[in-house]
Amino acid sequence: TRTLGKMEVFAIAKRRRIPLAPVRDVDEVMRDRHMHERGMLEWIEHDEIGRIVVPTTPLRIHGADPVDTVPSPKLGQHNREIYGDWLGLSAAEIAALEQNSVI
Repeated sequence: TRTLGKMEVFAIAKRRRIPLAPVRDVDEVMRDRHMHERGMLEWIEHDEIGRIVVPTTPLRIHGADPVDTVPSPKLGQHNREIYGDWLGLSAAEIAALEQNSVI
């Protein structure tokens, strides 16, 4: 609205039992204390960009340890494993692909 902020509108609606919720931007969601307390978001350290917020898995399995939240792999981080171990390329073949900017 022109005169009220979204949280003011939300508070008024809540008092009057009108079902609505404020639309939040990504930054507001990522800093939401409740989302962190519920374990839906977690702060982690990323070695290139520092401390970041990431979503966690929504799956909670009774009796199972929670899954560690880690940064995504770097571009090409697993090339040797995939091309060598999985696809059977030799170290020389992988090096040639790297030298020719294929990977």
